[in-house]
Amino acid sequence: MRRNTIPAIIAFAPALLLPLIQNVFRPRISHAGLLGFALSWSPDFVVGFCFPFSILVRPRVWTARTATNLFSIWSAFTVVALLLDELLSPFGPNVFDPADIVAGVGGVLLAVLVFHTIIRPRLTFGDEQAAPRNVKLTSE
Repeated sequence: MRRNTIPAIIAFAPALLLPLIQNVFRPRISHAGLLGFALSWSPDFVVGFCFPFSILVRPRVWTARTATNLFSIWSAFTVVALLLDELLSPFGPNVFDPADIVAGVGGVLLAVLVFHTIIRPRLTFGDEQAAPRNVKLTSE
């Protein structure tokens, strides 16, 4: 498997994980125990962890420096989006749960840690020399 597909796999993992959690595990497990508590905030954790990697679906498009900066910006955007979703409930009725906020922010922090320690060194980014520079064009 090519290493550059790792961010794409992580970014699209919620398409499988969220329905699995919400439609398979949650209805069958008691909400009273520790596992039920973990399942209550796990969708926010999955989104918080996976969404920042969506900016790197094609890492060769970016230089290493640009990809790192974009990943940081995308991570901050993810935190803001998760907070707004929890506070404003734009997608229907939602019960405010501080554990969801902690899980979402924790997922983003884990994504940043995993990106910088494990994934970034393994990715192949675009060439620094091929990156556009601020070049003055002379007109004829």
